[in-house]
Amino acid sequence: TADLGLEHRPAVGHLFRYKAAGLAGQGRPRAVQKVIEDCLRNPVQYFSPGQIMVTAASELRYHGYRKESAELAGRAVEWFEHQAEDSVSPFATPANRLFHARALRMVGRWDEAKGLLDELAGRSWRPLDVQGALGIIAAHDGDRLAVERICAQLPVSDDPMREALDLYWRAAIAAQLGDKDQAVDLLGEAFNKGLRTREWYEEPGGDYYWQVYADFDLEPLWHYPPF
Repeated sequence: TADLGLEHRPAVGHLFRYKAAGLAGQGRPRAVQKVIEDCLRNPVQYFSPGQIMVTAASELRYHGYRKESAELAGRAVEWFEHQAEDSVSPFATPANRLFHARALRMVGRWDEAKGLLDELAGRSWRPLDVQGALGIIAAHDGDRLAVERICAQLPVSDDPMREALDLYWRAAIAAQLGDKDQAVDLLGEAFNKGLRTREWYEEPGGDYYWQVYADFDLEPLWHYPPF
């Protein structure tokens, strides 16, 4: 399906993302690398090469290709750093900085990720996603007091979609703390409320969050049967 889409819309970044994820799921890391090279050679829109790399790295990690995943996540970090240094880059955006922080976490550079997220928090940009990611870092560090403080600060909304996203972040934080059953219960609540794609929740509609099973933030739940 991604190939068919790319025949008609070769600049749509989402299609490279879906293709890379599908190939990773088939256990074809070399083919994933070719997709990355293709999207780097061609101008892409809507979804950056760095975001595509992070998605593919998560998928590879989920399927057991940890070495290839780490290499690709490291390459994503380098790409994001280059964009941040380029003042005229169309990808020097808060959304890409959020993915940059995710890539840093994937390669174990948690303190640097926190620095990026603290910067975004200071700009009041997408507070739910930023605070949620900060909660993940606090949980990874085992700092339950910080987790409680961050969860108390998560934005409250009457919007069912944002409520679902709040539950999703709480589930990921619980997973990082080792509270697997609580995490699964929270995920169930999130999907019952109509959880949709995290990255684009500002827009109406959207697809259900298709990559939840391979979300790096939920790694402690991977292959846990209730999940």
